[in-house]
Amino acid sequence: MISLSVSDAVRHFADLLHRVRHEGEWALLTESGRPVARMLPATSAPRGADLALIWADCPHLGDEEAASFDADVAESRNKLPSLASRWD
Repeated sequence: MISLSVSDAVRHFADLLHRVRHEGEWALLTESGRPVARMLPATSAPRGADLALIWADCPHLGDEEAASFDADVAESRNKLPSLASRWD
């Protein structure tokens, strides 16, 4: 994923569009160093290298929320019927 300011994206829009559309690159557009938008191909899935950057921008659970989520998952799993075989 490339990162560039909105003003640079405007100045080099044709080149940026070519890189996104034909080379499958993703672009992170920033203003004052803060992410404001992403430009990505309309028909492609994220590449592995891009997922780490996307994940970093996502909000993360705090310790208390994570513990509560873990307890909810464990409780839900305990309510599922046991399988006679792992392959059922």
